[in-house]
Amino acid sequence: MDSFDLRLWKGFEQSGGAMNSPAIVDQIVIDSKRIDSKNSLFVALPGLKCDGHMFVGEAIEAFASFALVKRDFLPPSNMPSHFTLLRCDDPLQALQEIAETYRLTKKAKVIAITGSYGKTMVKDLLHAFLSQKKCVISSPESFNSQIGVALSLLNITDAHESAIIEAAISKKGEMERLHNMIQPDAVILTHLANKHETTLGNLHTAASEMMKMCAKTSSNSWQLLPNHSHLQPHLSNIHTPHYFWNEKTGQSSFCCLKVV
Repeated sequence: MDSFDLRLWKGFEQSGGAMNSPAIVDQIVIDSKRIDSKNSLFVALPGLKCDGHMFVGEAIEAFASFALVKRDFLPPSNMPSHFTLLRCDDPLQALQEIAETYRLTKKAKVIAITGSYGKTMVKDLLHAFLSQKKCVISSPESFNSQIGVALSLLNITDAHESAIIEAAISKKGEMERLHNMIQPDAVILTHLANKHETTLGNLHTAASEMMKMCAKTSSNSWQLLPNHSHLQPHLSNIHTPHYFWNEKTGQSSFCCLKVV
């Protein structure tokens, strides 16, 4: 990531940050072993098997500058003066807000790829296609979760012209959070399939959740979708051009890629 002033994040002051001096970071990590900059922010994420708050001490030893922790976290007694704790109610939500703020400082056009199947394959093919003429970055591997999307966005730099971000959901309400972070200039929906019936109940609900990625896109954006019966009721909510990748037209749907 490029150098970023944490004061741009709306929650910085409320979490205990000082607004009277720069709070520059050039690395944001959730694994203390990956800290390799003195301008790092370590995000202590609670987990089912391991709690990131257990490794704040390691972040201090690695000379990180900040740690994002839960509000009730008790700091180590030997916390050095160069280290700042930022306290919040939900470290994951705070990380997502920071990623959203960082993304909005970048000029890169962002393409979101979501769907039941084929996201990583489409992402990799599109990256290979666009990188022939543009400086492109895409989500590493299958970083498409609530955490993975945030970390992927933080990889964008000023040098990138396009960014391809993979996004996946497993329950209701997740797509809004991903959309808020990504704020895509374009959306590709791969497939809508039975995979999501297990977690979302039925295809109707899955379609409704998937289409939330297409909402509130910019005026010059586009969507590339499957022509699927469960998506039809939601098309009226899209006010920008949309194309069907499984339907033949007079000209290739991929002409819309010119905007990125």
